[in-house]
Amino acid sequence: MSKKRVFFISLLLIILSFSLVGCFSAKISDKDSSLNEDASLEVLLTDNPISDIDALKVFIKDMYFTYDLNGESYESTPVLVNKEYDVLSLAGTEVSLFTFKIPKGAELGTIHINVEQNATVVINNTEESITVAANGKLVIPNVGIDINNDGELVLDFDVASSLKSIGNSFMLIPVLKPSFRGKNVSDEFIIKGQILDVSNNPVSKAVITLSSTPTDESTILRVTLSNKNGKFYLGKYPNGEYDIDVYTTNITLPIDFDSLVSDYSTTITVNSENVNITINLDQ
Repeated sequence: MSKKRVFFISLLLIILSFSLVGCFSAKISDKDSSLNEDASLEVLLTDNPISDIDALKVFIKDMYFTYDLNGESYESTPVLVNKEYDVLSLAGTEVSLFTFKIPKGAELGTIHINVEQNATVVINNTEESITVAANGKLVIPNVGIDINNDGELVLDFDVASSLKSIGNSFMLIPVLKPSFRGKNVSDEFIIKGQILDVSNNPVSKAVITLSSTPTDESTILRVTLSNKNGKFYLGKYPNGEYDIDVYTTNITLPIDFDSLVSDYSTTITVNSENVNITINLDQ
C-alpha cells in the first residue's frame, strides 16, 4: 500500500442520561493497527429512580475497531484497559476517550468495546451486581463514517434506552450512536447550562433533553444528566432553534419520555455563538 496522509481523530464518548468518559490513546498505521495506551469507560445500569443512585461502576477490558480503505479491511489490535470507572462522578460532560490516526478516505466499520459481564450499581449505599448483555461484548456495527479530515467521533450512549428490567433483576443492552464532526468546526456551537431549584441551589441528576423541531414531530437529539453542581452539557450544534426540557420527578429507567411531563421547557436559539443557559425550576 502506498504512503497515505493520515488524520487525527478524537473519540468522544457521551452518555445521554449519564456521562460516559475515558482516556484512550491509539495510533493506526497505513497497513495495520497498533493500540498501545489504556482506556476508560463508565456505564449506568439500573431500573431504580435516578435520585436513588449513588454510583455505577463498569470494568473495561479493552477496545478495538475496524475500517475499510480502497476495498481492503483492517482491524486494530485491542488495547488492554483493565480498569473500573464510576459513571455518576462524570455526569454532564463530554470527555475525550482516545485519539488515533487513520488514512485519508478510510471508512470506519465496527467499534468493539469489551467490558466485564457484571457492573456494580450503588443505591442508598448498597451495592448490587447488574448484568451486561452479550457477555460484555459491546458492538457498534455499520458505523459507515468516511474520514476525510481531522475531527471528533462522538459516541452517544443512550442509557435511557439501554436499561432493561429482566424479572427481578436488570440488564444493560447498550444503545450507542456514533456521529462525526470536523475539528475546529466554526459553524457549530456549544449548548450547556445549569439547573437551580427555588432556593437557587444546584439540582443534580436532573434529566435534560435537547430536541429539534424541523417538522411537527419533535426529534430528541440528546439526553443528558446534570452533575452535582447542577451543570449539564448537550454538545455542539449549528445555528437554529432547539427545545430544552428538564425532568426531575417520577423518573425511572428505562425512561419513556412520551409518558413524562417536563418540569421545565424552553426554546433556545443558537445564533453563531455558544449558549449557556441558567434554568430556575420555580419559573
